[in-house]
Amino acid sequence: MINNIDVTLRDGGYQNGFHFPTDYAIKHVQALVESGVEWIEIGYRNGSFKPIPDIGITGVSPDEYIQEIHNAVPDAKLVVIAHPHNINHDDVVRMKMHGVSLLRICIKTDNPQPALALCEFAKMSGLRVSMNFTRASQININTLIDVAAQCEKAGADIICIADSNGSLRPEQTSRLINVLKCTTRVDVGFHAHDNPPFLIR
Repeated sequence: MINNIDVTLRDGGYQNGFHFPTDYAIKHVQALVESGVEWIEIGYRNGSFKPIPDIGITGVSPDEYIQEIHNAVPDAKLVVIAHPHNINHDDVVRMKMHGVSLLRICIKTDNPQPALALCEFAKMSGLRVSMNFTRASQININTLIDVAAQCEKAGADIICIADSNGSLRPEQTSRLINVLKCTTRVDVGFHAHDNPPFLIR
């Protein structure tokens, strides 16, 4: 079974500083639900990996923003993504309380423990959890297998590999997914990028 996660309100935020108005976000979520999209990512929690000046609402996903969307579109399966250094246990509890169903946690393969601990707590709090490996093209395959196994042990529901650099070829992507499907029992996701090359004149 294939499920889709729309990431417009978060990943698209890099184009407008995450300044999507809440009323637009609500209309966007409603349209996606009516279109049959299973999961809708509505933003980062407390910022991206590095601080972004004057970041908009979809870059921080405060409680009232989550709650407004949940109230307006209660059937939507809302998703928030976060870097472990930006959130704590209270954030996890409050996101669940206000309507988030799935928490996507970015994990660093050279220091996975903060993300793994958050995964365990989020699962205990009743959230589904996706562990997200960014810049997957730069991760050693044996390291990926080892950390993915730790994610499974921590209770992760999904392991998602992201081609943040837009450099994976189809055969490389297929190999990564097959390796994870053969070495873990959790669902596997893929987040693609098609980054245009820089033109030097």
